[in-house]
Amino acid sequence: MLPQEQSVVTVHTHTEVISTVNNMQIRGTSLVAVAGAYALVLASKSINTLDLQRMFNYLGDVGKEVLDANPMNLSLEKSISRVLLAGYAAKVISSVRSQMEDEAIAIHREDLAANQLIGEIGSYLLPTEGAILTMSNSGALATTGYGTALGAIRSAHNRSKKLQVIVAETRPMLEGSRLTMWELVQLGIPSTLIVDSASGKYIASGKVNCVVVGGDRISPTGDVAGVIGTYPLAVIAHANQVPFYVMSPTSNIDQSEKTWESIGLVDRLSTEILQFSKPLIVPKGVNMHNPSVDITPSKYITGIVTEKGTIEPPFGNDLEKFSKPNTGIHQEDSKEMSHGQSFAKS
Repeated sequence: MLPQEQSVVTVHTHTEVISTVNNMQIRGTSLVAVAGAYALVLASKSINTLDLQRMFNYLGDVGKEVLDANPMNLSLEKSISRVLLAGYAAKVISSVRSQMEDEAIAIHREDLAANQLIGEIGSYLLPTEGAILTMSNSGALATTGYGTALGAIRSAHNRSKKLQVIVAETRPMLEGSRLTMWELVQLGIPSTLIVDSASGKYIASGKVNCVVVGGDRISPTGDVAGVIGTYPLAVIAHANQVPFYVMSPTSNIDQSEKTWESIGLVDRLSTEILQFSKPLIVPKGVNMHNPSVDITPSKYITGIVTEKGTIEPPFGNDLEKFSKPNTGIHQEDSKEMSHGQSFAKS
């Protein structure tokens, strides 16, 4: 486990992919979505049949299994749908497998490109010099190779901005201290680790120029479901007039017809709190609750940075527009967007 040990896990079946999601070897909405796409490809290659309908039925069941591993993940839902539809369009078994694999590779490439654009766009919102506070992990370890919020910090550092990154440890799994700090050390970016409960003190002291976080799922009105602890961080930033940016690909934006209240907010295992490592760190027999996600109302969010630009409040119309897959970046707009163009209603 990072930071003590770095290893590469190779999987060969869709059930092994599901296992790595469940135990958080694979984590982060976009990375899980790409892994889910490849899980379906592995499943298509594991079934030995010449019956198209039998294969389609099997793949549909596998798709449900994969989604059940991370049911709140909208990007995973979309990637599963795309890969299955690519397979269903085939007329012969061999084409099912090749078309699904092509679609999975396309999803992978799109995610990496989106993350790099988010990093580029987001970097222009960061000060030339100052302190940025973040939490959890929104870097290369949680994406297909670059990062969202941490990607913006990375791009700003590459542009020679003089930033000090303050990282909240992010209980209970310590993604901030174990993963984000590890990435920052590898990148050579100056950083300081703090306990979660010190975030308010740092923000109130005037030592923080802005807060940047990733977002797991975004409602049509701009509310954001994110790692537990995001909501209080946004409230504290708002109370102290510190900008609070959510950086997330458009694949995480719900379309307007979706019912936001139906999202399943998942609780995780009690052992993450009771026994993070081998020694038990609380008295035996205590009651506990370990929610993994909270929802930050849009009124606390300064802007949502996507690969298509930065959206400022009120969010509604632009989020709906950006959530549509055919809303892309025109070549002539890409340079302007990379310099932090905002899309807000007048």
